[in-house]
Amino acid sequence: MPDAGWALFALAIIIFALAPGYFLARLFRVHGLQAAAMAPSLTFGMVGAASIVAPWLHLRWSFPVVASFLVAQILLLAAVRALVTHFGRRSLPTAHSRDSEALPYPARMALPATIGLAIAITLCQFARGLAKPTDPSQFWDGLFHINAIKVVQLYGNASPLGGLAPINPDGKVDFYPTLYHAFVAALTTKSTPLGLAISASAAGLIALGIITLTGLTHSLLTYSPQTPAKQLAIVATPLIAAGSLCLTQLGTVLSTLPYLCAMAATPGALGALNIAATRGTHWGFRAASALAALGVLICHPIGGFSLLLLCAPLVFGKALPLVWSRRKVLDPRIYTLIWILIALVVLGGIVGFFGPMFRVLSYYRAPTAPSKLAFSLLTDWPTMRRAVGGTSLYILTLALAALGCIWLVVNRINHWIVLSLALTCAFYFSCSSGMGLLRRLTSPWYMQPERLQTAFSVALMATAAIGIYAIGTWATTRGAPAKLLTCFALFCIAVTPFARAHERSELVALSYDPMRIGWGTFATRTELNSFAQIKQITGSATVLSVPDSGVPFGYALAGVNSYYKHASTIGKTEWALFKKIAPLDSAACKFLRSQNIQYYYKDTDPTASGARRGRKRTKRTARLDQLIPEEKMTLVWKAASAPTGEGPRLYKISACY
Repeated sequence: MPDAGWALFALAIIIFALAPGYFLARLFRVHGLQAAAMAPSLTFGMVGAASIVAPWLHLRWSFPVVASFLVAQILLLAAVRALVTHFGRRSLPTAHSRDSEALPYPARMALPATIGLAIAITLCQFARGLAKPTDPSQFWDGLFHINAIKVVQLYGNASPLGGLAPINPDGKVDFYPTLYHAFVAALTTKSTPLGLAISASAAGLIALGIITLTGLTHSLLTYSPQTPAKQLAIVATPLIAAGSLCLTQLGTVLSTLPYLCAMAATPGALGALNIAATRGTHWGFRAASALAALGVLICHPIGGFSLLLLCAPLVFGKALPLVWSRRKVLDPRIYTLIWILIALVVLGGIVGFFGPMFRVLSYYRAPTAPSKLAFSLLTDWPTMRRAVGGTSLYILTLALAALGCIWLVVNRINHWIVLSLALTCAFYFSCSSGMGLLRRLTSPWYMQPERLQTAFSVALMATAAIGIYAIGTWATTRGAPAKLLTCFALFCIAVTPFARAHERSELVALSYDPMRIGWGTFATRTELNSFAQIKQITGSATVLSVPDSGVPFGYALAGVNSYYKHASTIGKTEWALFKKIAPLDSAACKFLRSQNIQYYYKDTDPTASGARRGRKRTKRTARLDQLIPEEKMTLVWKAASAPTGEGPRLYKISACY
């Protein structure tokens, strides 16, 4: 079981993600649960803006720099708010009492309890899957992200516009979303080892997603908050969200942690946009809602696509008619200026990121069988999995969601929520169905249905909460049997997070525990313990190895300078390197010396001895494993703790040095 430091770091991430955004929301006169719901997206937006500006000012990325930028942005926005308030036209709508809706006292007391319980359940289940708190995520993306955080720490540049260039073999990065890396690097100190930071940050963001899903439910239920049915739905929502595994699988078996940031912030931003589009809110709330949406986009452009997909029915069904009906509130020239600015932003995005967008559009991924997609969607399990878990009580969530959809359609209200659910479901299936038009359209998600499965889950949680509302409303007009049925449904909701404890722990173990990795172990326990010794021998020299040998983890965990730092340069690149250095002649030595490659690493224990599941990852780049001509390399170190007498070995390339 991980130590207390793991949980404390997760709690620190939650506080850091909520506090600045909540303060900014209050500055724009947003109150209560609505402010808490949009807080993560506002915080992420400010941190993302700071990561872009800091390199321009030649400031090294650190927590004091981040804190200074957050304060500066809040002060700047406060000044803008004061100017708009002072010089704005009197016809601008003022604060509306419904924006600061307060739950009755019993519900206000129950809601923090259910949120705290949901967070505790998630963190404990996540912790159960970790063998040690310092275990890194052993997937291609996980390896990249852990080394990307190290790059941010070493070079002090967290900008998405080239901040991760040192980790790429060609030293060039046009764009990569670095919000996650910037966020974790700012909080990581000498007292929080990097492996601890990786594990805790994933758990913290998952718990954060529970908070934002709660805020989403509060925002979607636009009925009077005084009704017991609505109070019941709001209070029960954290437990429904804790029963979902989508955010967990996004942060573990997929290791798409930047996208996890965006999806954790999406529900609150979506709920805020809903309120701004459907109620008589003041301009401050609308401005905060727009900033929240921008924060999701800064987290990850794919998160922005997901938010757009979820809110498209809202925009066309509610927002645009509202803007048209109030077009005389502001001067027409202001509206013209707004549309021009939006057009310039879109055009600039297309021009600036044409290269990455073209590569994504032309990327091909083998289609997934529709039956497998449907099974994954209905069981809330990722398609990229090796262990099959039971559906548990997740079927209840689906039933509540279906009831919520029926309720909305029958009562002819908030149809856009049902359309969002249907739209994400349609895109989910179309993004893995060949290379047709819809496949091209969904290519911004890299053709991974798992990403859209998370977006689908956001809409599903909302409709499930509305299903609770429907049951509660129906039960208030019926007798004892109806109330008994309601109690039974609530009991099942309360049990669902506990019933899925094994599945969540299994997802974490399949990603973090070297003895149980579901896709093949990058680095065994012996290797993880060897990095410090290898660093003492190699110093600043570079170590060459097979990309998935485990040594690339040493770059972040112990400062071992590995030639492959993120294990994505495989296939043709590895074959070209093998042909260049295999002879170990004068030309090969010239290349090795130019890269300061003095050592060669090989793991001679391919089975991860003692593993309770699976084997060590199959070397897809096994050609480099052939580079051990004994007369040209000298064995300088081998792991004495390898269970079978084999294990990691380090060679000095004596032919060149």
